[in-house]
Order: sequence, then C-alpha cells, then structure tokens
Amino acid sequence: MDIDTPLRELGPIDSTDLREAILAQENVAWDEYQYRQDSYEVHTATKSIVMIFVDTDQWPDIKVTKEVGWNRLAEAALPLMNDI
Repeated sequence: MDIDTPLRELGPIDSTDLREAILAQENVAWDEYQYRQDSYEVHTATKSIVMIFVDTDQWPDIKVTKEVGWNRLAEAALPLMNDI
C-alpha cells in the first residue's frame, strides 16, 4: 500500500504483554465484531479483535468508537500505544 508519506522508525517496542493478551483470548473473541467481514468482500475470510473503529461514511465528520475488543485488550495495548 502506498500511503504517500515517509515511514518513521520507532525503534524497539516491547509487545510481549499485548502478544500474550491476544494469544490468551478464547476463540469467540475473534468473531464478536463482524462489521468488516459483513461489509467488505475482501475481509469475509478474515478474523480480528477490533478495539477501535473509525466510521468514515460521513467524511470528514468521522465517528470513532471503542468496540468489544477494547475491554479485552486495552490494559495490555495502551502502554504500547502510548510508547508509540
């Protein structure tokens, strides 16, 4: 994908806690949020744990929502997100 902007090297990031939190999720977590799979043909065979969703249907008035994955992963994800 060409996002027409240079990449910024972040350096080493310890993702151990987030990795372990993701791997500890039960199978149902991967099927809780189906919007992408139902809305975009290219995602019909994908699975994800969605923490945040950005609705761009009314661009430029976007709507950002916390989804079911937020409660599952935020504790482990927020420190990593803040480091970035």
